[in-house]
Amino acid sequence: MNDDMYKTCRWCKWFKNGNCINEKAFDMENDIEIAKFTEEGHLSGVIEEGFGNVKFSGVEQKLFESKLSKKVQAEIMKTLHEEFEGVKVNLIESIDESVSIALNNFDFSGDDEGVYIADPNEFYCKYFW
Repeated sequence: MNDDMYKTCRWCKWFKNGNCINEKAFDMENDIEIAKFTEEGHLSGVIEEGFGNVKFSGVEQKLFESKLSKKVQAEIMKTLHEEFEGVKVNLIESIDESVSIALNNFDFSGDDEGVYIADPNEFYCKYFW
């Protein structure tokens, strides 16, 4: 029998009323770790990666439907991409700052009731039992 399925929060002695009440489980010197994460550029890097998935297919479709020459369409798309690159830098900075502030202001230690575990049948940690 595979005992791993029983090493989830659901079966842990620290799991009460849908929450993990073990202070050690979520106490990771969060302020230091979060500051290190954001200051070393990891957050902005992830945000920038997200912008790599931005597609302008709707604009391209409308340009195609407009019956403009392919040369004009290409020039419009080139200009759009260049303008977006300039805006993207400001967006990354703004999102990075907002998320960093939110992370720094969030109380990861939970409250007296512990930290809510969304899926106690799947989540487990090194403090099981």
